[in-house]
Amino acid sequence: MIDEQLICRLQAGDTRAFDELYDRHSPRLLGYLRRMVGDSERAQDLLHDVFLRLVERCDRIDTQRPFSRWLYSVAHNLCCSELRHSHVRRDKSNDLSLELRFQVAETQPLTPDHGLDDERFLAALDSALANLEPERRSVFVLRHAHQWPIAQISEAVGCPEGTVKSRLFHATRALAASLRPFDPTGPTP
Repeated sequence: MIDEQLICRLQAGDTRAFDELYDRHSPRLLGYLRRMVGDSERAQDLLHDVFLRLVERCDRIDTQRPFSRWLYSVAHNLCCSELRHSHVRRDKSNDLSLELRFQVAETQPLTPDHGLDDERFLAALDSALANLEPERRSVFVLRHAHQWPIAQISEAVGCPEGTVKSRLFHATRALAASLRPFDPTGPTP
């Protein structure tokens, strides 16, 4: 059964339709939320907030449009709001721990046969993503982690396709600069 049919059933009061939508979409949506907020617990809270909105607003969902766009639009808006407010609540001890970990790791030389340290790269990527503006981070994650087309991202985040492309360009450029130490073709220290 397609999502839009499940929405119609949910609008008619069928709670099993909600369960099916949750089971179908929550794993990927949780991955998106984790990438956006960088915290598994907060991502889980936001996931529940998204599905709470579904219950509260199911009667306003247009079943002629793809449900996933509505779902990610709600998730995008909640993430942007959360990220604007999270700078006040940021836990500095995690930042210090990550910084110390990188300092120790950078003192260890990589041997030619060692290859790229995936753990360090992924931690650096998460850190670089966390430094992006929420709007840029969102379009980058939707495009590269979820392989959404530009038009679908545009509709989900509520901005023109040109703006999505601009945000992607600037996000990619900022990430490339932050991750330059991991470029295997770059100069070695």
